[in-house]
Amino acid sequence: MRLVVEHVNAGIGIPAGGIRLTSLATQGSTQFLLPARTISDPTLMIVNEPVLAYFDSGQAPVFRIVLTPAANVAFAGATVTGYLVNLTR
Repeated sequence: MRLVVEHVNAGIGIPAGGIRLTSLATQGSTQFLLPARTISDPTLMIVNEPVLAYFDSGQAPVFRIVLTPAANVAFAGATVTGYLVNLTR
C-alpha cells in the first residue's frame, strides 16, 4: 500500500513571530516545506497547502513545527488528506 497525500491543513496558536519552519516529512529526512501564514490574529498561524507526497508501507507522514527559541506552542493540530493505492495488483 502507498499513501498519497494531496493536502495539508493546520492551525497553530503561538506568540507572534514564533515559527521558523513548518513541514510535512517522512520518518527519514525527506521534507516538504509548507508556508505558515497569519490570518487576522498574529498569534494564530495556518497552513493550507496542496501537496503531492508519497508514503510507502512502514512510513508515516509527520507534520513538523520548528519554533524560535523563546516560543511556546499554545496548540497545534494538523490534517493530511489523500488516498491509499494498492501496489500488489
